[in-house]
Amino acid sequence: MEGLPDSVWREPYVVGFLGMLITLHATRNAGALGTAALASAQAGAWSDITGTAANLVGEEICFLSAAGDKAFDLGCRNAAAFFEAVEILDRGSEENLFKERTSPVACGHAEEDRSALWARNFDAYVGNASGGEP
Repeated sequence: MEGLPDSVWREPYVVGFLGMLITLHATRNAGALGTAALASAQAGAWSDITGTAANLVGEEICFLSAAGDKAFDLGCRNAAAFFEAVEILDRGSEENLFKERTSPVACGHAEEDRSALWARNFDAYVGNASGGEP
């Protein structure tokens, strides 16, 4: 995610959104994780994705969650909705492949749908200092 200022990664919405996406992805691929394993996965993925220090994100997630930060909570909810929507798109693409009805155009629509979901759930909030609705 080149070109974004480092300050973006400290915005409560972004912390909630990416933190929840990392958690959902990790638990989907590895199953239930203990607290230490999940924290390690979050820190490593956070650093890889954002290029920022991994050691502070866990504390920030805990702080924002405990404080009931509305922008953070919205980020978490939107990440869950985004994750579910992408899974539905992926299942639809897989079903079409098995039915041999997929065309390059149909694949392109799925990718466009994913891009639109990302734009609505991430891009629209990046840099939104108010932390509320875009």
